[in-house]
Amino acid sequence: MNRGATVKSLLLRFAKLFLGFVLLSAGIAFSFVAELGLSPWDVLNHGASKVMPITMGQASIIIGLVILAYDVFSKERIGFGTFLNILCIGPLFDVIIALRLIPSAETMPGRLLLLAIGLVLVTLGMYFYMSADLGAGPRDTLMVVLTKRLPFPIGVCKLGVEMVAVALGFALGGSVGVGTLISVVAGGPLTQFFFRLFRYDPTKRKNETMSETLQTLRAAFTKQPEGAQAQESGASL
Repeated sequence: MNRGATVKSLLLRFAKLFLGFVLLSAGIAFSFVAELGLSPWDVLNHGASKVMPITMGQASIIIGLVILAYDVFSKERIGFGTFLNILCIGPLFDVIIALRLIPSAETMPGRLLLLAIGLVLVTLGMYFYMSADLGAGPRDTLMVVLTKRLPFPIGVCKLGVEMVAVALGFALGGSVGVGTLISVVAGGPLTQFFFRLFRYDPTKRKNETMSETLQTLRAAFTKQPEGAQAQESGASL
């Protein structure tokens, strides 16, 4: 593959990664505006913030780092997407909420519709950013680790992980609403449905590590010796 094609392929993968982040953040925002309860992981963040002198945001970072440590210990490949997930989702969510891009709903059917849209967008966002093969966020990587190690499909593993997160959060004093329960029950099957629809199996894909991405860029932008260039031109002919 020549330099131009290599750079173009990498740029397209990063574009796919960020499209996934936008969809994921929008989905979280839809669920937030629905006001039917915290998301499964936020229940745990809320509970942790009640028993420790930290905010929900700080709890999210700490829990994410703990899970990331387990992912690394499990020898999962950590890429740029892993850390960009941590850095981008929150700010994108804040922008969407600050700009009031999502209308609120006063009736229960309207709020349930917002929640449903949110769940679909979150799942689509997961597919797009994870299938870029640049690394998944700590929690999604955990889901993949369990799918590899247990005899259950990814939807069941996601359901199990989020049930544990909600149970722990609730035990610590975290707030649970009807939207939380719907998210837990529907999130796993939706993930499994869309991943199968797009024929995407994260357990069979190989994420590119940060060092591999940097090596790809270095190789693309490093000037080749004239002999190597002539050899490459001859091969293309």
